[in-house]
Amino acid sequence: MMIAMFGPRANAVKRKRIAVLGPKSRTTRPAAVHKIFPYLLRDRAIKRPHLVCCADIICIPIGHAFLYLLTFMDRANWTVLAWRLSNTTDVSFGVEAIDQALVHFGHGDLQHRPG
Repeated sequence: MMIAMFGPRANAVKRKRIAVLGPKSRTTRPAAVHKIFPYLLRDRAIKRPHLVCCADIICIPIGHAFLYLLTFMDRANWTVLAWRLSNTTDVSFGVEAIDQALVHFGHGDLQHRPG
């Protein structure tokens, strides 16, 4: 296909140009079977600390292994309430970080209750 498209210049075409001509990934299109959950904080002003908290996990490559840093943060001022570092993605280190944040800072005003 490349020879037919570019003729005698086919050998001069770089790899990047070939990648541009190839099939495109469709990773940003949601599948029809996946439920889209609403963003609950869209119209809510976060005016004071301990109103809304969030968690984030970061994968840190170290040599041939990885470390996982989980932080539990306050969304009002982006302070880190608790953190844990682990070499596995076991759920226990995340639960420990959240428990530590709740012991030291208490429960926030907003709590998610499924159902």
